[in-house]
Amino acid sequence: MKISRIFKRCCLIMLATLLVGSLAHAQEESKPRLVILPFSLNAPDDSDYLKEGVRTMLASRIAARAGVVVVGGVEAADLVGDRDERDPEALAGKLAADLVLTGSITVLGPSVSIDARLYMVEKDISESFFAAAENQARLIGAVDLMATEVSSVISGEDHRPSREEEAPAELPPASSESPAPAPEDQSLHPDRIFKKPVVVPPPAEALAEVPAAAPSVPTTPIPEPESGQASSPDPALSATRSQFLDLEIQVIDAGDLFGEGGKQIVVAEKQKITAFRRDNGQLRKVAEIPEAPRHVRIVALNLADLNNNGRAEVYVSAVSGNTPYSYAAEWDGRQFTKLFDRQPDYLRPLYVPGRGWGLYGQQAGFEGPVRPGIYKADSATGSLDLDDRFAIPDSVNLYEFVPGDFTGDGRMEIAVQTQDGKLLMYNGEGEVLWRGSNDYGYTRRFLGEPYSGSGNNENIQVPTRLVVEDLTGNGRQELVAMENPSGMAALLKTIGSFVGGSVKVLSWNGVTFTELWSSGEIGGYVASFQVEDARLHLGLVTEKSGGLFAGLQSYVASYGLAGL
Repeated sequence: MKISRIFKRCCLIMLATLLVGSLAHAQEESKPRLVILPFSLNAPDDSDYLKEGVRTMLASRIAARAGVVVVGGVEAADLVGDRDERDPEALAGKLAADLVLTGSITVLGPSVSIDARLYMVEKDISESFFAAAENQARLIGAVDLMATEVSSVISGEDHRPSREEEAPAELPPASSESPAPAPEDQSLHPDRIFKKPVVVPPPAEALAEVPAAAPSVPTTPIPEPESGQASSPDPALSATRSQFLDLEIQVIDAGDLFGEGGKQIVVAEKQKITAFRRDNGQLRKVAEIPEAPRHVRIVALNLADLNNNGRAEVYVSAVSGNTPYSYAAEWDGRQFTKLFDRQPDYLRPLYVPGRGWGLYGQQAGFEGPVRPGIYKADSATGSLDLDDRFAIPDSVNLYEFVPGDFTGDGRMEIAVQTQDGKLLMYNGEGEVLWRGSNDYGYTRRFLGEPYSGSGNNENIQVPTRLVVEDLTGNGRQELVAMENPSGMAALLKTIGSFVGGSVKVLSWNGVTFTELWSSGEIGGYVASFQVEDARLHLGLVTEKSGGLFAGLQSYVASYGLAGL
């Protein structure tokens, strides 16, 4: 009898245990399944350990906070490179997953940033995330922040603040140092026209992870000068970067488009041009500039206030085969309107010592892209004055040179990037003072017909700009140039062949140019750069991570140059 009761109790205990286990298993099976693909790495050195570390931290935190099951670690890694990798739904189906997270890690100096994208199978939509840390010691905090944001989106409780939530109750007063706006500037500001931002900004607590070189800026539209990019006295500690943009940068420039005293970043794609404001290191779209027709591609973009009205004009050179297509646009108080259009010459604003700012141009050639000779142009119409020719050797084209006073003797010298990527310096009489041996300035932009070599008359390289600036305050201008990873880049057309370059600040010592500062090797294609108020901005292009979202993406990196 006793044995029978004991047996019954054991059976009941076993049944209860099985029931609890089954319920737990059923509950586990009902949880959403998340696949985290291996993150890609954009870094100049050996930082592979970051990839698995970030992925592991994200997996544990998201699983705990969002109530998901992370699956397919090894299997997901094996599937990268599979023919279905560009189809997130197919990849999720192979691993029986409801969610797919892919991303990349970028290292700029000591700072580390993370971009991620979450694909939700059931909703057939994706969400982007971004976090940054000023050094690896603060990386855990950045990963934790991203995990919180991803978890809130998975749970349907997205806590990332909107622009309206972030905006202060009242706009701050305009700076007393900024000039009073002209009457036409009282109309709609582009920040108010483009209400919808390109990306969702990071939450307020993420600002602690932004490098000290980018102090807080109000995210609401403001009429006062932009103050968010103060320079750091230590350039090595002031590297920052924006979020990824779903576009391929061709050229960037920086300037005061709206007469505020602050400067915007202007990005040109092959036809489209967009102005961005910098908010805590991020880029927020504020205006679109008239784009080029579909049959042309933009090869050069420059900002300059040549009409001296306090607002920078946007000068664009595009090309269709061997035919130039140039135009200029300016903010009129409500929108960007063209000053001139369909100008059949290549154009570029240029500062010439002794003459000041002006517009210069070069004619198209009969057999090749350009005809020898660079001429002064009318900034209002873009037409060339063939009686006012710039003194420079015929072999130099419009986009290869910059005038400056590198010796500090008050006379003009001219720095040139040749078609084979070499740096030269001429004096005012056209004599070569110096010739370098390294490779500089290669890009994927060109004048002429596609697929023709840069060594013949059908295709001319359009290099990255050369910049002159007295960054040290010693009375001699420094030269800022982009050094390529290899001379082979001129012959290779893939983005990967250009990865590994660096931007150099070069100083003339009386005999040669010496390196004063370097960005270090950059893990991306440097499509363009510009120096603005002792801060270097680089337009970088990389392949999208994980292969889930085909194509290229870009971001803008910034380095402080103050204190050189």
